[in-house]
Amino acid sequence: MKKKLLIVLISMICIFTIFIVEECIRLKVNDNSIPLIVFHIDENYSNDSKQLDSTYYSLGFKTEINYYLDDNSSSDNYMYNVVGKEFHLFNIIMLWAWIV
Repeated sequence: MKKKLLIVLISMICIFTIFIVEECIRLKVNDNSIPLIVFHIDENYSNDSKQLDSTYYSLGFKTEINYYLDDNSSSDNYMYNVVGKEFHLFNIIMLWAWIV
């Protein structure tokens, strides 16, 4: 009984680790991607509405993405460019970040 429980626990840890590594690599390589599983989104606009800071909370990590309003945007169509990203493991430990 203890051996089966240990096998289940180790396999769950391995699946979680694979998920975190896959998400970490996918989010770092693709600029406009967001996490596959999102529990909550916090969005903060600046006073002049040219900058948008979004925080995506997912399973075991959070991703902070900074957007800036594109010059080609119109009042009907807002286009934001990604200017920065951060990946925090367990919402505390920063694994990587980049800023344009």
